[in-house]
Amino acid sequence: VPGYISDILHELSQEAILREYKKSSVYFENSYLLADSRNADADFTLGWEKVLTATDDCREGDIRLKSSDDAELLSGSADKVFSSVHLPKDGAICVDPLEYKERELVYNLDSDTGFSNEIRIFPLNLNLRGSDDIYLEDNDYRLDILQPYGQKKRYQGGIPMDENTDATITVKSTDGEAETTFDLPKK
Repeated sequence: VPGYISDILHELSQEAILREYKKSSVYFENSYLLADSRNADADFTLGWEKVLTATDDCREGDIRLKSSDDAELLSGSADKVFSSVHLPKDGAICVDPLEYKERELVYNLDSDTGFSNEIRIFPLNLNLRGSDDIYLEDNDYRLDILQPYGQKKRYQGGIPMDENTDATITVKSTDGEAETTFDLPKK
């Protein structure tokens, strides 16, 4: 899993170097990585928040996606769209981040007047079975990957970290038999 996480971060860095995205903010959730990737030409914002308490519309662990504009919410993989639903301005919808068994799931808004940032989900379970056999221990790290050279800035609890501070995430198996760590890159 640490190698898989490194591969994802390397891919996001390459996208910044190639100027596909000006910034990708990576959040290390229990069973997936969430990357909020913004293109310099994005016209509006697809916001998100993790659902901590179940409601009539959302289950605990879902992601609530919020629209800044009247648009179509597209969900799919990097190369095909699975579904499209109309989301009005200031509207919200909850999604299961592990609903589709894809290496990368992409959510974004699209309309005649423009498009948004992309919310990208990378499941950690390489078998794509709902990430049920490995997980990341709770953490509050974020890694921003920026243009022009894939520069990295690390945050803990929203506060910037200096380069001398280590940021280690523990990766565990649900059966308790395996444990390893992943160190967030400093540069």
